[in-house]
Amino acid sequence: MSASLANLPTEIIHTLIKEHKCYSLRCISKRLYSIAIDITYTGKLYSPKTPSTNDSTLMSVQSYLQFLQRTPGMAYAESIKELYLNLDHFTGNARFEECGEMSACIKTFPNLETVEITYERMFDEEDIPKLVGYSNSVKELTINIHKIDTQAIKPLVEAIVDQYPKLQILKVQRPSFVRQPGFDLSAQQSFITYLTNAAVSHKKLKTVLIKNYRIDIQTGFNRITVKTNANYIHIYNKTKRGYEEKTHTKSKKVALRRYYPQCTDNVDTPSRESHTYDPLDDFSYESLCPKLQKYARTDVHARDNLRSLIVDEGRARSQYLHYDLEDYIDWNSVDSYFDYCYGGLNNYNR
Repeated sequence: MSASLANLPTEIIHTLIKEHKCYSLRCISKRLYSIAIDITYTGKLYSPKTPSTNDSTLMSVQSYLQFLQRTPGMAYAESIKELYLNLDHFTGNARFEECGEMSACIKTFPNLETVEITYERMFDEEDIPKLVGYSNSVKELTINIHKIDTQAIKPLVEAIVDQYPKLQILKVQRPSFVRQPGFDLSAQQSFITYLTNAAVSHKKLKTVLIKNYRIDIQTGFNRITVKTNANYIHIYNKTKRGYEEKTHTKSKKVALRRYYPQCTDNVDTPSRESHTYDPLDDFSYESLCPKLQKYARTDVHARDNLRSLIVDEGRARSQYLHYDLEDYIDWNSVDSYFDYCYGGLNNYNR
């Protein structure tokens, strides 16, 4: 019986599900049926999420790929307007081969307008054009990326320009502070330079937005959200001289309201400007852990060292680089100091 149902024409299956509510068809393939129902009514399609643990997702990705590869013959394919594609599936540093096959399916949706692709990492030895995909209808493309090899920036830009000829808006979203090799300020500047050179003949791509995101762990999955407390946003508009950045706060607020309506219009900068001459001001002091606060209160050399590290932290963050001050503390020296002066930190606390 199930074999006979599986051989029914796509249009008949679609009619049975949508118009006659034959939900018993879920017995054939519950997961693919659920996806089909979702996109039939919403015009959106989501790929498997990334677990926050190290659980294998290969079977889920393979099943979803099989679903995408059947799409050209499905009645609902033309109704899909938005596609959210998660390619953040790795074994070690090797991305699942199925990820490239999934992005190759983007072209099978003839009326796509918006695509969002999560890469997390991108290496120069990967088949970047295949991972970028192709669409002759997409007007807005979003890529979520954290780490990227320097040599991968240029082929990524060229693939976007060449393979999305009708693209009008490009969004690049990264963590607030990245780990190297990451999409930091230097990578951002290289990206825009390559884009200026590659998009000379691309008449439609007028706006490029670069913004920070955060990871929201929900029900065991890593979920990317641009709804952040601090909005670090860069806006580049195409001019005769290339892509030029709009730096005025008012322009950034307008862009946030237009392109990120789920966010507040609180525009911020990654490095805090101190209003005092002392890097170890009240704000910086309060941000230290209790142990370092005690250390700073009791030793002048410790305060000087902390001032230097706070300055380094500000410089790193101005480049959108992750910097944890505590990684640069010699904790053995701190413990030795308290042992020498007070017979241990516990005695000092008394």
